[in-house]
Amino acid sequence: MPLKQNEINIKEVGARGSVSASVVTLTTANTAYQLPSSPLSNRAYIVIYNPDTSVTIYLGPSGVTTSTGLPLPPQTYITLPIGSAAIYAVCGTASKTVNILEISAE
Repeated sequence: MPLKQNEINIKEVGARGSVSASVVTLTTANTAYQLPSSPLSNRAYIVIYNPDTSVTIYLGPSGVTTSTGLPLPPQTYITLPIGSAAIYAVCGTASKTVNILEISAE
């Protein structure tokens, strides 16, 4: 059965996987922060949620900027099957938070 947008295939992750939830504060405006600073071991998926009601957060590689990043609008989330790859977030406003949910394969 095809997956809908933002739907995780739990069978693919496996029953022995673990879950980690965290909040990352983007303390300084226009500075890229890794999400999270210490990724979950054997991570299969990451869910990134922007809880702000008015500020867009931008995602991308190290050095991402508000001009080069993928926009994550207010109160939206994205699910990425990125494994151990690093992902960073930046926004143009200081002290914004990003909620993170990681799911490991084992």
